[in-house]
Amino acid sequence: MIASSTIFASIVQGNGYSLTKPRRVVFESLSSHESMTMGELVKDVASACNRASVYRTIELFEQLNIVQRVPIGWKYKLELSNIFRGHHHHAICIKCERIMEFNETPEIETALYQLAAHLDFRITEHSLELQGYCKSCKQSATT
Repeated sequence: MIASSTIFASIVQGNGYSLTKPRRVVFESLSSHESMTMGELVKDVASACNRASVYRTIELFEQLNIVQRVPIGWKYKLELSNIFRGHHHHAICIKCERIMEFNETPEIETALYQLAAHLDFRITEHSLELQGYCKSCKQSATT
């Protein structure tokens, strides 16, 4: 299997961009976390690059499909795209904002394609986001 850093370098350079220090540092930080807010990312890489560089880097990474946003209400967290992490979905706690990843089962995939067929719709890509309360928040809300 090809290493994530090799795929990353190929995408960046293949689109005519250089592998600058901020780009490498931001990618490494995102690689070592499941998901992060922009504030967490800025703080994590503060010793290596400034806030403006992080924002510019994320903007480029979104254009190149290196990173994706996971919406949490009107906020979001960042994570590496499926190119690096494999196809997965999210269950998001609306209280503590914890994001739990889960893989798609054959039953879910079948149901999605059946729904698409019913709608006369051709799926090219999909994501599933469940929103609710995690185990901890659910228990604290009922006690």
